[in-house]
Amino acid sequence: MDFYGAGLARVLHLLSAAPGDPVAGLLGDELVAGLLVLHDLHPEDRDTRIARALDSVREHPLDVVDFDEESGALTLRAREAGGCGCGSGESAREAARAALACFAPEVGSVDVQTAPAGPTLLQIGTAPTGAR
Repeated sequence: MDFYGAGLARVLHLLSAAPGDPVAGLLGDELVAGLLVLHDLHPEDRDTRIARALDSVREHPLDVVDFDEESGALTLRAREAGGCGCGSGESAREAARAALACFAPEVGSVDVQTAPAGPTLLQIGTAPTGAR
């Protein structure tokens, strides 16, 4: 295992010396990012990796509410995406969990709070005659 970690460290070093930003492509890849985290070689901090994971599941807009370092529990809040919201909390949780497993494996559990429903329209009376 140390051999693979040393090899990955060398690859990162060589790529960081290359023109352009080839490391960015590696950090965006789920498999490579997971390997770098596994060997404690990932150059990004935990919060940045969590944000990267959540960016990869854009169909479920999520905001970080809290991360408990002791338990590894991450609490997220779902932003409204214009849908009906039916079952969206569970699918958002599963999508976030899958992305976080690669980019931020220190997250042990994910809880998604659904956004509160917007105000409902309350009709107080009928429209005046001829107002239509």
